[in-house]
Amino acid sequence: MNFLFASSHRLAIPIAKSLSEIAGFKGCLTNPDKPKGRNRELQPNDFSSELISSDFGIFKPGSDFELKEVLLNYEIDLVVTCAYGKLITDALLALPKYGWLNIHFSHLPKFRGAAPVQRAIWAGESNIGFSIFKMDSGLDTGDIAVIRDFEFNEHEKASEVLRKLTSEAIPETIKIINNIQTQVFTKQAEFGASNAPKISRPERKIVFSNLAAEEFLRYRAMDMNGGVYGIFRGAECTLSFLEIREMDLPVGQVVVSGKEVLVGFLDRAVVIDKVKFPGKKEMSAIDWINGARIQPGERFE
Repeated sequence: MNFLFASSHRLAIPIAKSLSEIAGFKGCLTNPDKPKGRNRELQPNDFSSELISSDFGIFKPGSDFELKEVLLNYEIDLVVTCAYGKLITDALLALPKYGWLNIHFSHLPKFRGAAPVQRAIWAGESNIGFSIFKMDSGLDTGDIAVIRDFEFNEHEKASEVLRKLTSEAIPETIKIINNIQTQVFTKQAEFGASNAPKISRPERKIVFSNLAAEEFLRYRAMDMNGGVYGIFRGAECTLSFLEIREMDLPVGQVVVSGKEVLVGFLDRAVVIDKVKFPGKKEMSAIDWINGARIQPGERFE
């Protein structure tokens, strides 16, 4: 049996390397190079750039026709995907003998979509798991091969949870590939279904008038999407938090307590770890305070 792995996300690199050791592996599919930087030169995504020195093929079809050619030329029987970021037509889904499998990081049908881990953390979930299913024309609605639960703690950020989930999913994926001819799939339930759309830029903005715990969840959820940001003295800055403190401060106000910098929320305060303004290097919160000469009473918008 010949198969491919498809992804465009660097967190899927361990999956690609593990699957490449299985007999029948023919390479990886990923999105085409895109123009980046001031000179708009074509550059590969993080997934393919990390694997460029590997001893297997990396295919970057730019159209359905090119994708079909890869599938036919290599007589592909199965495609396994994880964060590929490409819509697959029904005709292409039907081309491999055993179809297309997707590794999705949620306990389906909850959190269908592009950002399941981020949305789960932001919603206050402590158990998310992963699902491996056969792709169909819907959004993460296909028949299920396996679902596994995974608990994470209240301090882990989205990137940390995803790394652990990826590691947990690899042996289950290998087991399914090796037994694909007899693999049993069950119809996915619809009860309890929810969506997890891509994170938008406005969602990354900290709302200091909210409860501290709510905004700390936002912070943990957004670390893979550029992080959270606030507006200070009219300028946008990315913020890193450490923990919540039982301290009563005016909403958005910044204060120094010992060697710590805190900012007020509706009910409590949060310790700021680092700050980064556009075009400048990330700095510790205390260095920012000292350099900016923050005046008493100053606050985030």
